[in-house]
Amino acid sequence: MNGTAAPEPTEASAPTPQPPLEWRFSQVFGERGAGEDVQDVDIISAIEFNRTGHHLATGDRGGRVVLFERTDAKDHVSRKEAEKADYSISRHPEFRYKTEFQSHEPEFDYLKSLEIEEKINKIKWCQETNGASFLLSTNDKTIKFWKVQEKKVKKICEMNMNTSNAHANGGPTTHVPNGGILKPGGLPLLRMPLVTSQETSLAANCRRVYAHAHDYHINSISNNSDGETFISADDLRINLWNLEISNQSFNIVDVKPTNMEDLTEVITSAEFHPSHCNTLAYSSSKGSIRLVDLRQSALCDTHSKLFEQHESAGSRSFFTEIIASISDIKFSMDGRHILSRDYMTLKLWDVNMDSGPVATFQVHEYLRPKLCDLYENDSIFDKFECCQSGDGLRVATGSYSNIFRVFNCGAGDGEVTTLEATRNPTRRQTQNPARPVRSMTRNVRRENTGIDANGNSYDLSTKLLHLAWHPAENLIACAAANSLYMYYGFAGAGAGARCRILPPVESRAPRSLAPAESRAPRILAPAESHGPRILAPVEFRAPHSLAPAGLPVELAASRRRVAGLPPSAPAAYRALRRRASGLPRSAAAARAASRRRCWNPLSAAVGAPLSPPLELEEDDPVAAGVEADDPEAAGAQVGDLAVVAVEEQHLLVQAPIPS
Repeated sequence: MNGTAAPEPTEASAPTPQPPLEWRFSQVFGERGAGEDVQDVDIISAIEFNRTGHHLATGDRGGRVVLFERTDAKDHVSRKEAEKADYSISRHPEFRYKTEFQSHEPEFDYLKSLEIEEKINKIKWCQETNGASFLLSTNDKTIKFWKVQEKKVKKICEMNMNTSNAHANGGPTTHVPNGGILKPGGLPLLRMPLVTSQETSLAANCRRVYAHAHDYHINSISNNSDGETFISADDLRINLWNLEISNQSFNIVDVKPTNMEDLTEVITSAEFHPSHCNTLAYSSSKGSIRLVDLRQSALCDTHSKLFEQHESAGSRSFFTEIIASISDIKFSMDGRHILSRDYMTLKLWDVNMDSGPVATFQVHEYLRPKLCDLYENDSIFDKFECCQSGDGLRVATGSYSNIFRVFNCGAGDGEVTTLEATRNPTRRQTQNPARPVRSMTRNVRRENTGIDANGNSYDLSTKLLHLAWHPAENLIACAAANSLYMYYGFAGAGAGARCRILPPVESRAPRSLAPAESRAPRILAPAESHGPRILAPVEFRAPHSLAPAGLPVELAASRRRVAGLPPSAPAAYRALRRRASGLPRSAAAARAASRRRCWNPLSAAVGAPLSPPLELEEDDPVAAGVEADDPEAAGAQVGDLAVVAVEEQHLLVQAPIPS
């Protein structure tokens, strides 16, 4: 078991169980070849999506920031346009390289004899203005505010020069007929130079530098929802900045004791509430999370809420406090939950319930017997990040061997998916049983040296520390050394495309969307004076919409052959998926289907369009119920097919052509 839920989740705070997602490889940037060495400066150290998800930024240990932008089709702006086009999303989000720039350079503090690395610790996007992107990047000591925008390159395309006369060296010169003395009338062909913009280029400008405010290494920065301020946190202090003022900050949290020997915990991460500008949370090395209200006092020495989980005294050991240290916290998009990551587990907290986490997911439980070895090689101090989906239904975090795990937050749900940062992410995939607690005990007992709880070998030298979840899509971007991998998830088995389902609107539904019972054709009694004899009361459906639910696939293929349509069509797949999900089809498709349902065999006599005759064998599913030696079979109707002739071994049928 890789994830279990706490025994006392509340109904309000625990999301309902969701169907499992299937994950597929999407893209990779900077993929290294077999046997290729990775330079330390190229290793990715930060990943961040902007608020809309249209841009992605990464930072590396070399101080560079690389930007990517989304390239796939944009959504329709209105429901009316979507219905007209019968629009569906068949592609997952895709990104392309946009630009990169050098954010930080290595520095040296001569007063403290301290070398400052150029490594990017955190990146945060700010609000866009006039088509320009703004972001904050920080290393251990200095925060920088960057503006990235497109600039038009201007060139002079026409000069006021006569190139007929030139110097001997080939240089252009202005020709004046009177030997260089201008007449009162001036030059006869005086023209102003023309400046044109022929191309655009991306430029990154550093607008402000926020420096000399932290004595210890900066571990977090976070934007405020007011769009004017942000915080930066180091081991002992949290400072509040104004984006427009770079030479002054306000210290709002200070945990530094008077005597440093009395220091018991440090700040490990801090983040603003996504919508409340007065609320922020910060975590500590003791495994606690403190919620702070800036309205209480200028110096927030006291917290408004404390979230922590106490362990029994008998279970404490030398490593208890080390593995309890929280390396990362994230607010959910709605601000209702806080996600925290320590070395062993991933915890989900409800901001309205400080008695304990609403869910706890085991990540490194199989490493508990190896804590001594992890301490000796410093792996126990690795800082793994965490992320949560935009809808708050799933969470994810990284692990060793370049794998990351995705957990379902549903109450009582044991779903966990293990993916590896490669082009084939599911080769390590593991789906947990519905009763994860019992399976966890069995997995730990099977553990061997170098083997995790799922029977896979693990490598402590390859670790996936940084990942981010797209704010609006099931898309995860993660960093494995110098490579950026992206994976997308979708619900359902065997479908690589996601279908956008429009909400039903009762007032706009056509009258033809009545229950199926009211639309069933009448059964006509056999009589010579009447039209074609109805052999089977089969409800008419458009030939291109595959088969009704429950009919064999062969029947649908035969219908498509009769109508002269290809074996498959995107519209047919969309219609089938709408029926399978129990939702009504789009209004445009429903109206077209309503018109097609008006066709009947008698309309063929008055000029209704029919397909060219097609021969069907006796064993074809369409021909079921028609006897080859029945003289009255000709002229009958089988479903929506009109039998026009009967021969020894086959039938000659026609189908209506959709109008």
